[in-house]
Amino acid sequence: MKQKKVFFSFCPLFLALCFFAAHAVAADFNELYQQGRTALEDGKLQTALFYLEQAVVKKNDHAEVLQDLGYCYARLNRLEEAFRVLEKASQIAPDNMKIKQDFGAILVKMKQWKNALKIFDEILLKTPDMAMAHFNRGLVYMALQKTNLAQAEYEILLRLDPKLAKDLFQFIYL
Repeated sequence: MKQKKVFFSFCPLFLALCFFAAHAVAADFNELYQQGRTALEDGKLQTALFYLEQAVVKKNDHAEVLQDLGYCYARLNRLEEAFRVLEKASQIAPDNMKIKQDFGAILVKMKQWKNALKIFDEILLKTPDMAMAHFNRGLVYMALQKTNLAQAEYEILLRLDPKLAKDLFQFIYL
């Protein structure tokens, strides 16, 4: 009988410790993620990478953290790592078109034109006014030597985002 009494007296203490430990992990995750985001916004890529990688270790199924980590890898020209984490982020959040756009942009940098084109086509079916997807699809069309299709993207961009249209114009005509 004494064993049961000892067990039941430690059980609430154990549950309280588990609750606080889980809360501490979440707090650590949020703090790491925020520090990573702040460093990324300040252009401190190595610092951002440090914090974001730690945040992913704590919680590896958070699509936005993976997206930020992928962006950081891409800016550091670590394309394979960017590809890996952005692919995972797009699987976790398949309806997040911003993540898909970033994933497609990595495919462009990796010169995987046909895979990138599939991503941008999918994005533009769901969000036809996403200017960056039109811009990147125009780049892909240029790489595939489909100038007329790149020009069509340019025409769309004139309406959506004249600055991006100007940038795409330079790729097409200059």
